[in-house]
Amino acid sequence: MIYGTNIRKKEFKGRCIVAFVDFLGFSNEIKNNWNSNEDNPLDRLRSFVCNINKALSRQTSEFDRLPDIKHSYNGCRIKTFSDSTIVVYGFDEEPNSTQLLLGCLKVAQAISYIWKNALKEKFTIRGGVEYGEIYWGNDVIAGPSFVAAYELESKCAETSRVIFGEKLYYMLKAAIEDHKYNLSEHPRVFYAQLEKRLLHFLYCDSDCKIIVSPHTLYSSKKENLIKQLQEMQKECKLMKAMIKYVPLLNILHEDKNELALADLGISRMKS
Repeated sequence: MIYGTNIRKKEFKGRCIVAFVDFLGFSNEIKNNWNSNEDNPLDRLRSFVCNINKALSRQTSEFDRLPDIKHSYNGCRIKTFSDSTIVVYGFDEEPNSTQLLLGCLKVAQAISYIWKNALKEKFTIRGGVEYGEIYWGNDVIAGPSFVAAYELESKCAETSRVIFGEKLYYMLKAAIEDHKYNLSEHPRVFYAQLEKRLLHFLYCDSDCKIIVSPHTLYSSKKENLIKQLQEMQKECKLMKAMIKYVPLLNILHEDKNELALADLGISRMKS
């Protein structure tokens, strides 16, 4: 299912924010349990895809209920193949600061929903997010940004987390520092809530990488999520798979739950 900005075009070539998300350990499930009658990986994968499509098509965030907003929640192209998902938020032109922040929020929200639904099928995720050029067609998805996002997932993320690439990090920082309001386009509350919501969906990890916040994966009882992840960790057969849960659990045990302006090196005087 495809929704959102320039989404009426089946074919898209241009600038975007792209995320490559891998389902940790699921390739082994496909190899080892493909013909299993119980807990079949194909059935789990089909259930996952069905659930995220439903969630992303019906979900409305608090942010989207602000007055005069011109974008729907469903601004992302999403495609799942085997044990991976691609999320793309495209721009019709080089985005200004507001458009970039909105795109970052939409992608982070989409990843959070994907992650939640992956957990329902008892697997977690790892991924990378970057900005750049992409081509999205019926048969082909390719581009420098896709390669960069894939390399972030495979070479840099290492544990169960979804990290922002260096280019997107500096664009995000510059967009927040810009702090310019076009009140003829949106009311002031739009801009305040845009920044607030985006910071809620992001987090600064121990290595100073910006990641999608794991704290968005629960609505009330964090302890239930921690317990589930600990049980999933115990079921891992390899030590290197178990280790991938450790930083994620450490983040969930922390009181801090979102990105702060200081994490980006931004100091803003109160007016």
